Amino acid sequence: MNTSAHCHTLDNVTKEELVNVLHQLLLQLDAHGPHSYSEKMWVNLDNTPAITAGEQVMVKAGHLGYVK
Repeated sequence: MNTSAHCHTLDNVTKEELVNVLHQLLLQLDAHGPHSYSEKMWVNLDNTPAITAGEQVMVKAGHLGYVK
């Protein structure tokens, strides 16, 4: 992937922010398992905090898909 090539202000994001948000996203996604397709799992799983954290870092990095 070359996502960082689309970020015009990547230097605004610290390594700590990137690692923290990556960890949050991985923990959230791992909570239901890599191959879980159970309807019950999705009902009780709230990915909003992980998605929000990821989007905030992408905005701070200036990624064109997230900057308005």
